[in-house]
Amino acid sequence: MMIPIAALAVGGWMAYKISMGYFVQAEANEWLLVIRNGDLLKKGIGLSSWTMPGDQTVTFPSLINQVNFTA
Repeated sequence: MMIPIAALAVGGWMAYKISMGYFVQAEANEWLLVIRNGDLLKKGIGLSSWTMPGDQTVTFPSLINQVNFTA
């Protein structure tokens, strides 16, 4: 009886650890950019977001007045 419960507990813990690897959060004074395939998906100061594998995230201080990106 205890073996299936223990197996479910371990499996749930492992799923939690893996999923938290895809959660990003910026501090209250930081910008967070979420980029997928070169397209900006989300942006914000103090933003929290779930990301997909392959997404790129960038954080930088919100004290910057202007940001220019060139490719």
